[in-house]
Amino acid sequence: MPSWPVTLPAPLAGSLTVVSRENVISFSGDVGPPITRRRYTARMVDYSARLVISNALRLELDNFHRDDCEDGNLSFTMTDWVSGTVITCKWTSTPQFSEAGNITHYFANVSFVKTA
Repeated sequence: MPSWPVTLPAPLAGSLTVVSRENVISFSGDVGPPITRRRYTARMVDYSARLVISNALRLELDNFHRDDCEDGNLSFTMTDWVSGTVITCKWTSTPQFSEAGNITHYFANVSFVKTA
């Protein structure tokens, strides 16, 4: 399983969003109050962040997504930006790049889901 490149910086201050997915499903039985249960046994958490990276790191992130993760098909491990523990993630979209004021640095928007 590929690992998040350690050369990539932490997210830009104020850009990290961490959202737990709704994990309860409710349905009506024939009689009585609605019934609820957990939808998944694993708790899924969505992460999105913005990084400021050099052109060389932009290429590294792009290659990581395209080659190591097979265009987002494979899961990867990384150190959680919040807890510092190792987590397993899966891409939810392709990294998006835009110039950060000049041609030597870029903003990289990344989004993935923590699966374990």
